Amino acid sequence: MVPRGPGLATGFEVSRSGWASRIAAATASLAVVAALLPATAAATIGVGATVGMDKDPYARTGNLVFEGVTDPGGTYAVTLSCDSLAHETAPVAFANPLAVSLDIPGCQGYGAFDLVVTVRDGVTQVFQHGASTAIAPQLTLSMPDPAITGHMFTINPQWPVDYTPPAFDGCRWEFRWGDNRALNLNDANETFGSMLFDVPTVGGACPAWTFDLPWVPYRQYEATVSLFTLAGGGHAFGGTAMERFTATVDGLGRRITTSTLPIAQVLPNTYTPIVGSPITYTRYLVGGATAGVSIWDARLGGGDNPPHWTKGGASSTFTVTPWSTGNLVVGWTRTQGDFLLGANYDPPVRYRDWLKPNTTAPVQRIGTGAVSGDVPVALTWTAADRGWGLDRYQLDKRVDGGAWTRVANTKSKSCTVVLPQGHAYRFRIRAIDKAGNVGAWDEGVTFRPGIRADASSSIVYARAWVVTPDVTALGGSLHETDVAGASATLTFVGRDVAWLAERGPTHGKAKIYIDGVYAATVDLNAVGDSARAIVFRRHWVFAGTHRLRVVALGTVGRPTVDVDGFIILR
Repeated sequence: MVPRGPGLATGFEVSRSGWASRIAAATASLAVVAALLPATAAATIGVGATVGMDKDPYARTGNLVFEGVTDPGGTYAVTLSCDSLAHETAPVAFANPLAVSLDIPGCQGYGAFDLVVTVRDGVTQVFQHGASTAIAPQLTLSMPDPAITGHMFTINPQWPVDYTPPAFDGCRWEFRWGDNRALNLNDANETFGSMLFDVPTVGGACPAWTFDLPWVPYRQYEATVSLFTLAGGGHAFGGTAMERFTATVDGLGRRITTSTLPIAQVLPNTYTPIVGSPITYTRYLVGGATAGVSIWDARLGGGDNPPHWTKGGASSTFTVTPWSTGNLVVGWTRTQGDFLLGANYDPPVRYRDWLKPNTTAPVQRIGTGAVSGDVPVALTWTAADRGWGLDRYQLDKRVDGGAWTRVANTKSKSCTVVLPQGHAYRFRIRAIDKAGNVGAWDEGVTFRPGIRADASSSIVYARAWVVTPDVTALGGSLHETDVAGASATLTFVGRDVAWLAERGPTHGKAKIYIDGVYAATVDLNAVGDSARAIVFRRHWVFAGTHRLRVVALGTVGRPTVDVDGFIILR
């Protein structure tokens, strides 16, 4: 379990004498004008000088801030005592502000504390002043890291181990999800949803909550826990903690099916509501929750008087028919005594989308990385939709003119496949939008991947090259050189080409020329050896006859350049 924090905190009622009143006094003024100013100090300590305490409410460290006190210089030092105890801290050199620690006798535990700050010149007291501060216990939330959808997830509210909280009556949970706009501004947009539930405390503390984390459209979640007491017919809230987190995706279920606390969840029967079409919301009770006396409520869009629906009774479903676009916020609430239970959800209402999405034909290029014998090919495409937006793509493959087979269902506009040599390949793509409309297939060109090993007769070597046996090389050997100007030239017909080489600490640089024109300088130097690496690649829209030339530069100290082979797509 990973502790999270800091959370939010408000005032507490605790048993320490004068605790609440002294926090109020400290909040009103952290600096009280009350100085003892011997005549000998008039040159450095101004009349009416004060000192205050500036600190985080949860921290035991802070800064003393002096007003009307200039740096005395010399041997002046500052000591600090707490709650009028005679013990003082060891003297520290004067500074303004002065960083201090409150881990001293008299300041232990939590509550409001009176400080006495003393400035001395050697053993002579030249300034003494009172200030007040408070240390509040911090409620935090611990939870697993990482969070994974579809997996069990536990949120555990925790006080500091050295703090004993008073007896609270209830614990209010609010679990929300959405983007930053939804969570920061409480703005119900199409990413937003929430649950709220009160549970009795156990021993005055809030019990942990374990549940299966649901998949949501924008995987950012926020958990807030507030402890309260029931007084005067209302709720007096004490400690509050909030934690926001994101999740990685495994399960895609939106429903919470297991919960150690009684909760309610509201979900629609479709997440793409249509203007003029009925939509039904269902309330699910989990973890022993009961319906009791409840009410359904729905609001369409914003403004002062949005369309509004309500329904009483204990029904688990609620059907509305929106007549305009906008965010449809639907909620269910149950009041049982002093404990609340509720949930809402807000997918947007849209006009029906009849427009099919469009794609461009997939374009093949030689991929990146290392080659193991087969050829990595990267496929890319573009797409557009004039309706609700694109959802996913279907990519198919045909080998040697045979039947089409599915390669991928993906939300990405790219896919890398590894293809054996000696076959003809063709790929096609189509898009499916968020309304379920399916676009037409767009087919790419037919191409054949091939590898020319270093010993291929289609590669012409000039000047000093050495054939070196190497079991890691594609053909069992490499052509290597350390002579500047040594070249290897490949003439081929195709639409893609790539140079395969070894990288390593003794390797240097080479210039690449395409059809006689300088294209790039490739640096083969690397900390560790790596074989069969694709170190340069080039793509053309149409197949044609081209010439690729590798020229070694003979780099001083690391001159080696090798040719393991070339990849061609034609």
